[in-house]
Amino acid sequence: MIAAMGRALLIAAVVSIVGTACGSDTAVPQSGSTSGSSGSTSGIPMCAEPVDQPTNCLVQSPGLVPSFTARYEIESDTGEPTSITLTAVDASQVIEEPVTATPAAPQFRDLNIDGVPELLVPIELGTVNSVWAVWARNDTDPHLIRAGELSASNFDVSQLGEVIAIGRNDAASWIATFYGLKQGILVPIASATVRLDPRSCSVTQHRPLELTQAGLDARFCGDPAVLSIS
Repeated sequence: MIAAMGRALLIAAVVSIVGTACGSDTAVPQSGSTSGSSGSTSGIPMCAEPVDQPTNCLVQSPGLVPSFTARYEIESDTGEPTSITLTAVDASQVIEEPVTATPAAPQFRDLNIDGVPELLVPIELGTVNSVWAVWARNDTDPHLIRAGELSASNFDVSQLGEVIAIGRNDAASWIATFYGLKQGILVPIASATVRLDPRSCSVTQHRPLELTQAGLDARFCGDPAVLSIS
């Protein structure tokens, strides 16, 4: 009986040591969890638009990936932001991006409507188009990875589930660039340049497509998201 109790205590001690090591702050954290310490976000306002001044805030995740707190570094001489640091509330990941111009709020958005949200971080704001760093999941890395950058004033999704970045080209035209989002990487496919008056649309390929010009026009200019540009 004493020997059995000794073995039980030894096993319990080993389990306790292993559990402590797995939960240690020195371990490499993994992302993808939607849980986090509620105390770590207490008192932090939600990130929201519009943003008049850089504000530390919480980027609330809709699920499948953790929420992040956003913290801006401010240049003391100018009062302008120079970078943004996003920290997962479960301490699994830290993301840093340079920032120019007055920042917009980072946000989660399911760009290709596949059920997994992407993290969009505004890094450069223009009067019309802005540049967003996109962080996404893939099947092999539990962390968000940098998928690329999108320059746009608005986003949409094609009828085939591709990301469409819509940006102003000039006063009378827009460019809708189609991207695939494969394994967490944005891959440009084609761009449709839409002129409004008179209305016309032309397609530029970014990768070889086995389509005739008529097929390209139907595929991209004829997409409902492009047809809705006005």
